[in-house]
This record gives sequence, C-alpha cells and structure tokens, in this order.
Amino acid sequence: MAKRNDVSQASLDQSEADLATAQAAVLHAQAELRAANLDLNYTEIRSPINGRTSRATYSVGNLVNSSSDPLATVTRFDPIYVTIKVSEEQLIDARKRGIDLDNPPVAPSLLLSDGTSYPFEGRFEYLAAQVDQGTDTITARAEFPNAEKILLPGQFVSVLVRQKAPEFAIAVPQTAVQQDANGYFVLVVDREDTVEMRRVTLGRQVDSVWVVQDGLATGERVIVQGIQKAGVGKKVKPTLSGKSGKGS
Repeated sequence: MAKRNDVSQASLDQSEADLATAQAAVLHAQAELRAANLDLNYTEIRSPINGRTSRATYSVGNLVNSSSDPLATVTRFDPIYVTIKVSEEQLIDARKRGIDLDNPPVAPSLLLSDGTSYPFEGRFEYLAAQVDQGTDTITARAEFPNAEKILLPGQFVSVLVRQKAPEFAIAVPQTAVQQDANGYFVLVVDREDTVEMRRVTLGRQVDSVWVVQDGLATGERVIVQGIQKAGVGKKVKPTLSGKSGKGS
C-alpha cells in the first residue's frame, strides 16, 4: 500500500516499529517462560538411582536451602554391594601365582546368618588401590543381584570364594595330614594293605581339605581315621570311606 501511496510513509514506519516491539515482547515472554520452568524444576528433586527412601527429614512447608540437612536418604537394593577385607599376604600370593586381580578367576557367594546359601552368585567389581595401614588389608567389593530384596544394607553375611571353573586336584582331609621336623606327610595303604609314610607338598586349603600338589597319585588310599593305631610297616584292614572316596 505504501508503494501505491495508499498510506503515508509515516504510517508504514509506525507499523514496522509496532511489529518490532511486538516481536521483542514475544521474545521477552519466552525468556520469562523458560526462567519459570527452570524455577519449577528446582521444586522437584529426582534421585539418580532407584531404591527406597528413608523417613523424610522435613515436612511440607519447611524452608530448606543448600546448607540444610539431607531431605532423605535413598538406598539401592538391586544390585547390592558386599564389602570384604582381603589380607595383603593373600594378594601377594595371588600376584605371585599370576592371577589377574582386575579379572579374578574366582566368584563370590554368600552364606546368610540363618545358615542358608544365597541363591545368586556375585562378581568382584572393585579392589582398593592401597593397603589400609591400620588393618593391613585391602578392601574388595562384590556385586550381587537382589531383585527379591533378600539382602539388606548393613546386613552381615559370610562370603565364600570359589573358582569360576572347576579345578581338578588331589585333596585330602585335614585329619589325614601330619607334620614333623621334616615337613608334612600322610599315611597310605599300599596294594598289600601295608601302611607306609608318604611325604607330600601341600597347596592351598579349601574348606576342611588340603590340596596336595606333590606326593600322591590319583586312586591311592589315604588313612583319614584311626591314624594313632596305624604304624608304618603294619598290615591293616582298610575300610573305604563313602564320604571322600579315599581309604580310611
């Protein structure tokens, strides 16, 4: 219309000024909306983890700020972490044996306070980088699934550590192993049912048995009961033990 001189140049200039003012007002309103939404977000506190909250510290209407006590504590149940202390000697022995402590060949399992076994196996996911000089131990942490919430934070459990893969070795009960000034030995029964002494080299202890690294062969009969009555060179009448499969 201004090009056809239907309106004056002054009217055109006024209309353009009004448009610019309206556009500026829209931008200002959008900025205020964003600020209001940001303020609204500050009225909600969202937990970064799933879990159960403790009893609230404050009631609706209380004034809180950055120096206030925590509003509540969120506790994660699944997965749940079990912390154990590992002696420095055990870690040194593991390193000497070439075990990769960042990916250990063992898996933890749990024994609950009522004597039952926890049905799910865990995995080691953290090993502290330094030794606690007060206890001479290193903290390790294992992660366990806990969807059924059988385990509770702060609960005491017994941790059992097993090989991830089955390990085949000769093992004898602790009661069968004797020691003298020359080292460890066991009493075995030969094919003629005669007792003889056998020097052995022991490995690690697993529950109530010793792993024998050297000195015994598979199938040999080891005396585990009545050792006091059995003398080297004596004839005996052995009775097989159904529990261990070894001679008794």
